[in-house]
Amino acid sequence: MLICYVFPPEPCTAGVMFRELAEDLTRAGHDVTVVTGWPNFPQGILYKGWRVKFRHVERAPEGYRVIRCGHAVRQRKKILHRLWYYFTFAVSSFVNTLAAGRVDAVLDDSTPLFGLWTAWLMARLKGARVVYWIHDVYPDTVIDSGMMHEGLVARFVRWQDTMLCRHCDLTATISEGMRQTILKRGLDPKRVVVASNWLDQAKFPLAPRDNPWRASQGGLGPEKFVVLHAGTIGFVSAPMVMIDAAERLRERDDIILLIVGEGPVKDDLVKEAHRRQLRNVRFLPFQPAEVLHEVQAASDVSLVTLSRNSGTNSIPSRMIGYIAAARPVIAAVRQDIATATMIREGNFGFIVAPEDPDALAGAIRGAADNRRQLDRLGKNAREFFVKTYDRKTCTKVCESILTGPLPQ
Repeated sequence: MLICYVFPPEPCTAGVMFRELAEDLTRAGHDVTVVTGWPNFPQGILYKGWRVKFRHVERAPEGYRVIRCGHAVRQRKKILHRLWYYFTFAVSSFVNTLAAGRVDAVLDDSTPLFGLWTAWLMARLKGARVVYWIHDVYPDTVIDSGMMHEGLVARFVRWQDTMLCRHCDLTATISEGMRQTILKRGLDPKRVVVASNWLDQAKFPLAPRDNPWRASQGGLGPEKFVVLHAGTIGFVSAPMVMIDAAERLRERDDIILLIVGEGPVKDDLVKEAHRRQLRNVRFLPFQPAEVLHEVQAASDVSLVTLSRNSGTNSIPSRMIGYIAAARPVIAAVRQDIATATMIREGNFGFIVAPEDPDALAGAIRGAADNRRQLDRLGKNAREFFVKTYDRKTCTKVCESILTGPLPQ
């Protein structure tokens, strides 16, 4: 059983990976059930044509079962709205999974706080192995976003998350850096493993820069140097630095900042770009999955931004798409975090200080003025992707975690 509160058609990396994992496990002969919610990511608005029910069961063409569980649907800009969403999904998924029949193993990437504990309880009642797959370390991620501060509540959240790790059969993290952070809580190293994110090479073939998608957009002729930021536009990424950098580049008619995606901060960026009359910034919504490889390839360089306090425990999932498209990365992040380490290890980009628009604008200007080096860095990026984030290799790791022998 795979529990993830986001799932296609939602364009979220975790949901797409859970679908691909369900497909690969089914192909390997396992009876797979996915437990999820109703499509509303990232705006907290139910997708057109969908209606929330307490329980809806469907069978995917690949053979796995999907159970959609009822929950509150509303915009989650406030912490109380988020908690209510988490709580209602936790209760609904607990009841629905109890009625789901036999379960041998559970891989849980459920809602924070409530959903993880109810999934653990369900697994124990059914005598199933339970694996807690951590994509964001709580409460650190919430603190980094500015929605919580260190204090009594944060200590309680960290304590209960640690207890959950200790009570699960295994805890999986998406990077070695995140694993080391979790181990500082005093956990058994044998029971904390790494299960990386991935991207399907078959669905992400290499595409040329001047491809059909780029040509269809208008204003992105071959003379334009395109800087792409793709994915969720949230608090952790401190995205206003992109608007500030664009303002410093307004004299460069050849450079355009293309921001593709949605998120709680997007409206603020759009309003600010309009207020400053920035003609070198363009916003687009999430694009269909079948053209994502062309979207990524349409850029000359790709962009990652994080706040000064973010990124210690994880690597932004957008990075995998960037390097799969063989595009160099400019990262406005701290030098001591996993994202910077990854770029140095693969030698595929540039690192500048976080939340520093002058440094970011300088890196973009430098890349635009020295385009010869970008081909080499892009080639390095693709090679690093193939070596590190191959779908078949990564889903085999997940299968082993769910079915292999447990450490003694």
